[in-house]
Amino acid sequence: MTTETPDFLELIEKSTESSFKLYDLWEYSDRLSMVEILVIASKPYKKNAKITKDELRAVGKIIKKKLWEIEAHKDYILEKLTDELYRGVNFNKTKVNNYLERYRLLTEECIGEKLEARLNKQLVLEIRRYRELIRNVDRKNEYSNEAQNLKNTSVNLTYWVNPNYSEEEPLMIAERLKHPTRIASKIPYKIIEEARKFYGNKRGNKFEDALYENHNIIKEGLIADIEGIQVIVTSKGEFVKEDSIIMPKEIAIIKRFIEEHKEIIEPKESENHYLNQKGPYGAIHMDVAWNPEGMANYDAALLLPPEKRTIELKLLRDSDCIEGNFGLANYWRRINAQEKGIVQKNLKSGRIHVVPFSQEEKQFKEMMYNRVLQFFSV
Repeated sequence: MTTETPDFLELIEKSTESSFKLYDLWEYSDRLSMVEILVIASKPYKKNAKITKDELRAVGKIIKKKLWEIEAHKDYILEKLTDELYRGVNFNKTKVNNYLERYRLLTEECIGEKLEARLNKQLVLEIRRYRELIRNVDRKNEYSNEAQNLKNTSVNLTYWVNPNYSEEEPLMIAERLKHPTRIASKIPYKIIEEARKFYGNKRGNKFEDALYENHNIIKEGLIADIEGIQVIVTSKGEFVKEDSIIMPKEIAIIKRFIEEHKEIIEPKESENHYLNQKGPYGAIHMDVAWNPEGMANYDAALLLPPEKRTIELKLLRDSDCIEGNFGLANYWRRINAQEKGIVQKNLKSGRIHVVPFSQEEKQFKEMMYNRVLQFFSV
């Protein structure tokens, strides 16, 4: 038996061999991330792969262990952030299971008159439309197609709402573990999106050619935002410059805290969506990992490398959070659009623009979705 863990692409290659069994992944699991295991176990290069019950149980056991570790890392970072920055704030914690519950909480508990007054008219009209939709569900038990779709879109969120927030405190904190259905959908989506860079958005069956010609494409399925924390602040509109990056002052305070406490939370990567608007809102996205340095009786050698145990930390203003949830290119609309094809970065007439999946792409997406999802259900 080798003492050195094969890298991800080597294990992908091994997964195409008839002698390779999925329970062999247990040997390497301590040095692989959960998503690496899911992609390898799904055998993306084998259309007719058969996964035995024993293999299914073995991978399912690894995934449960990985989920526990991810949750523990997130809880540690969240505890340090709240203890150090927001000690004494009495948050109301609410578990949210679907988008209908998400919109109910945001419209009822987070969007007051002062915040609404700072939003553009189109966004306010959209918020009021959602309020009416939710009112019809709650008072009349009347579900429109949209309301039913919102209810059927699962999430795994806990909101920490601050009922007495001020400019010095956050409006809310959201902790997220990506729902298994979303993980199963996003992995093949990102692979297809990367493959299109090689053959463009041309019609026809080019996907498999690209996938087999460049094995690095499969690495795009290693999504890194499984677990996340959002800190949503109320901004006075004052921007500052931090290391050549322009950002709201309230967000700079949090970012500075992270960078000054590397013995607790180790920043790995930072992306400024204020400077370069790539999404429907402005935010600082940071990849952070909890740092075990100095902890008694902790063997750091047993940890995954930092880049494989990062948590996505989003720091954003309340107005950007509401834009992301209620704007014409909001999260829910993007998720639904991604079921139909690849969402383009640029909007078309202010709306989401989608290039539909080819038949080959559809088949691959469905195959990977079903294979990934099954490992969460054992």
